[in-house]
Amino acid sequence: DMSSISDDFDVEEFLRIILDQLFDIGTNKSNDYEIIKVGSKALNDKIKGDHDMIITSNMNNIIFYKKLLLLLSQSHEVKYVEYLYQGIPMIDIILKNDEQINIIYTTEIDKTTSVEDKYSIKGMVDVNTIVKSITKDQKHLEYFVEYYRIMKNFCKQRRLYGSNYCYLNGISLLVMCLVVQQKYTDFKSKYDFMGKFMNYYAEYDFNKPISISNDTVKKFEKKFPSDKIAVIIAPTMPYRNCLRRITPISMNMIKKEINIAAGIIKIFPNEMAAKELFAYRKIEKPYVELTLQDNNIKNLLKRQKEVSATIWKVFLKMDYYDPDNKWLLKETPYGEHYAIYKVGIHKSEYDSIIPTLARYGDSIRLVE
Repeated sequence: DMSSISDDFDVEEFLRIILDQLFDIGTNKSNDYEIIKVGSKALNDKIKGDHDMIITSNMNNIIFYKKLLLLLSQSHEVKYVEYLYQGIPMIDIILKNDEQINIIYTTEIDKTTSVEDKYSIKGMVDVNTIVKSITKDQKHLEYFVEYYRIMKNFCKQRRLYGSNYCYLNGISLLVMCLVVQQKYTDFKSKYDFMGKFMNYYAEYDFNKPISISNDTVKKFEKKFPSDKIAVIIAPTMPYRNCLRRITPISMNMIKKEINIAAGIIKIFPNEMAAKELFAYRKIEKPYVELTLQDNNIKNLLKRQKEVSATIWKVFLKMDYYDPDNKWLLKETPYGEHYAIYKVGIHKSEYDSIIPTLARYGDSIRLVE
């Protein structure tokens, strides 16, 4: 099986094996391609998160996506693969080791099919150039990547990460970190960076957009409801708020956790602070437990993705919610697969919100 790789698993190596088959490399040298790593893992592979990649070649877009879907669906290393359209076309992949890959394809980065695609794709490539321009040199870049990595870990552990759940995403957190890097320049340690980050945003007036450029702050127009809650301006798309799904409830939780963390860092030494800062924030009772069940793991993961992508719309109707940022997957000895999701609610809202939430799962229950 050409799509099966060694035990020393490497995502990019796996992808190249697939793409070499797709482009018939070896017999047709004209069908060359390029992989451009974007997102946080382009800065450093140690940063937890999805593998975001842009593939470029001269192959027709439709043919590329059809061929890639076929090859990935035949690979024993792939647990789930789906073609999605979320602003721009992409292929979403989950491997058997639970690594996730997001692939966008374009024939030429500067000549994509629409203005929106062009800015989105080119913007992804340009972000890393901006990061490098803000850090002084390679040494400071390495330090910054480590600071960003621990801030992302903090946000995930405290459940402040995930745009599907109305919280921060990779680019919004990156901008927040870059602003702190610009303001203070040098840091004694990663805890010094965290302390300055927490203190800066604990005192920040979120009515003012967060941006690495004062010019974009002055020019930004607040058009959407989320813009009135908080704005983090995308560095390569100055007209766009990275926090398009933010709500008053999720923003208040972000502020609360930043203030708690700022207090912890002031009081405790580094090692003791770390234990508190990176403790997973559990969902308090009462909470709703929503369960999906399917004997086919690929179907289950597809449904899980669909629920994750749309459930935030339900949150907008609630006076209070505290969503988990991950699903619990279970398999029985009989081959039944379950995906379980939790969201904290006010008990008084249970009766009114249940009919809406019930549309998303096979079963739902209140845990008190």
